[in-house]
Amino acid sequence: MARNSLGGLLLEQDQPEEAIAAFDAALALDPSFANAWYGRSVAEIALQRWSAARDSLQQMFAIANLADRRQETMLKEARDSFSRVTNIIGNDRAAESFAVASDLASRLGEVTGQSVTVRETKVEGFLPSRSFAAWFTAKDHHLVEIDKRLPAEMVKHHLACRECIRMLIAAETGSKQESRDIGFPASCRSTILNALDADIRRIAARKSYDPAKLFEVTLGLAESAVIQTRHVIQDIVIERHLMEIDALREAQFCTLLLQAHAAVGPPSNHPIAKSSRQRSTRYVT
Repeated sequence: MARNSLGGLLLEQDQPEEAIAAFDAALALDPSFANAWYGRSVAEIALQRWSAARDSLQQMFAIANLADRRQETMLKEARDSFSRVTNIIGNDRAAESFAVASDLASRLGEVTGQSVTVRETKVEGFLPSRSFAAWFTAKDHHLVEIDKRLPAEMVKHHLACRECIRMLIAAETGSKQESRDIGFPASCRSTILNALDADIRRIAARKSYDPAKLFEVTLGLAESAVIQTRHVIQDIVIERHLMEIDALREAQFCTLLLQAHAAVGPPSNHPIAKSSRQRSTRYVT
């Protein structure tokens, strides 16, 4: 604790190198000391050693003792810091993630004999990307569409990789399926509205809401749940493939973080929509 406190004082005096030495001394005595790992990451961020800071935070989450409730504020700051640092590293490695996407597109072209076209457009609904294989559209190329409102190029690279892997799996296993961008069936809409009609009207009357808008929000939430559930198993398999590619490490984390926020929020809080209103050159979120 004394060495950790010394590290904190050195940080306050703008001596990050000396602070790291103090935190290292504390961790040599107790590798499970969470505060020292976090302090070390703060010093490394001050020195713009992004990868080292990310690794320190990962070590803290992996091996430190995090049971003390008094650490709650520090852990929240550490989580937010991990996201920011990973965003920076991912943006700095955008050229590498782009190269991976290009290589996967070339591989898909070699396997199928048809080229890949990647297009940025406004993708409606709750999926940030979608793909249309040539064998489904009867065209001479595969099409990958990426939502142009996404806030970082490395996220778009990761999504392009995801869609290429999706089509590669189908091509190499002989399980060529229809496009994943299947619409929300009208029968589902009718079933949901019939089942919830009385409840929605009661809530609308009690809260002075517009029933039509409440129905619209309800259908939006239902559609999001159906689409995400339909594709979640396949996406898990694909992400397992992609997690083995080091150049996509940070881009994958940022994409999945973005989608996690989208999954737990209402349509109006969709982070892709938010990102189109407020962009950052360094951070995804």
